[in-house]
Amino acid sequence: MDLVTATVVTSPVEAEVVAGRLRLEGVEALVATDDAGGQEPQLSAIRGIRILVDRADLSAAREILELPEVEVPERSERADVIDQTWIWVGAAVVILAIVGWIMGVAGLPR
Repeated sequence: MDLVTATVVTSPVEAEVVAGRLRLEGVEALVATDDAGGQEPQLSAIRGIRILVDRADLSAAREILELPEVEVPERSERADVIDQTWIWVGAAVVILAIVGWIMGVAGLPR
């Protein structure tokens, strides 16, 4: 199965409605979001939630959803690198917060 993005929406509810509509019409659809497992829901509004379909079903999906025939760009490698960078920055902030908390609990000078 060669998955491609049929459309992008910003609401989890809208994503499920769109995917459900496609499934009712016989087009297998998947909802793909990157919101840290629900821990960062604002990322869905920023990055969007992708509705994925098989490349062979793309035209049918666009017709069902009444979307124009335009290419929806896939995420670039640069976007993935930027996401990974922010993950490392977040991890560093958490580690520093834990170290500060430990030092405070132990009564060590900061």
